[in-house]
Amino acid sequence: QVFRQIAQGLDFAHARNWVHGDINPQNILIGSEASAVLTDFGLASALRKNGAARSKPLYTAPEVWEGQPPGPASDQYALACILVEMLIGQPLFAAPSTEEIKAKHLAGLELLPVEPEGIPWQATPVLRRALGRNPAARYASLGELIQALERLEKQAGTNSESPEEHARREAAV
Repeated sequence: QVFRQIAQGLDFAHARNWVHGDINPQNILIGSEASAVLTDFGLASALRKNGAARSKPLYTAPEVWEGQPPGPASDQYALACILVEMLIGQPLFAAPSTEEIKAKHLAGLELLPVEPEGIPWQATPVLRRALGRNPAARYASLGELIQALERLEKQAGTNSESPEEHARREAAV
């Protein structure tokens, strides 16, 4: 629910050509009824214009590491990093130094196991696309990402295939 609310807010902003550029857990406030709000839109933009540091390293998209300005695709990447962190309980690209974090982001999802613990196997392809190295290969909007996740939720309600059955089918293929 929190992810959906933040993604919908960002989708609204992106449709108006607003880019956050500093999506991180500290900028997500959660109210008493699980209502989520994304903060620091103006601050992130003002800091970029004044040449200040980019977003938090753990959530910085590869293209931003390479010097491109943040855009809707980099906001999507950062939010997908947060979703994975919510699911597995730790940052996806954690490392002791900023340079090591950068190297992990630039290496891409080769570091991500096929079915990481805590992430439903059905969600792995959706997350891999949202976290793709190439921004053009990510979802065209956060609205599309939300739709892909909602389809998974609906399938989970009707799909009785267990992870063991999935593994058996994959092995057979």
